[in-house]
Amino acid sequence: MSRYLLIHTQGLDTTQPNLQREAITPQSTKAQPSDFTQAVKQTAQRLNTKAEYLLGVMLFETGGALDPCQKGAIALDGTRATGLIQFMPDTAKELGTNSEELCRMSQVEQMQSVEKYLVQRGFSSGGIEKLYSTAFAGHPSDDSSIGDGYHTLSGAVKRIEREHLPLAKNVLGK
Repeated sequence: MSRYLLIHTQGLDTTQPNLQREAITPQSTKAQPSDFTQAVKQTAQRLNTKAEYLLGVMLFETGGALDPCQKGAIALDGTRATGLIQFMPDTAKELGTNSEELCRMSQVEQMQSVEKYLVQRGFSSGGIEKLYSTAFAGHPSDDSSIGDGYHTLSGAVKRIEREHLPLAKNVLGK
């Protein structure tokens, strides 16, 4: 089964928000560094976490697409999350943006919002559990029972470790 890494390019297709799909499978050769993978590495370094953890969380949250305009399921209040770590509309507003603006951002541009959110919500260093807890629940926590009706923190982390970390490491050239 293929997964896709969306790489931002200029002027590729006016019907798509400047995105080119490059098939990346865990069995394929290591991907060449891109502006996006460099942004992931730099952001992870500033956050004192591993780049593969950050990329793994984004792969999980976007269903493997890494699409900055990826929409999540419709919430009970009728809203939908958007982006690399699935920003809810109120969260996007707190960050000085909105869902439409997030959709127009490249992956690299959206990394600024990802970092801002994680820092504002208290993530300053740690492993995949605290990183995903911050993205998922809005704060770094060790409470593995936190859930949203779809999955728990511990279940999501296990799935990220099993399904997304191998691909993240491959994409990052590890």
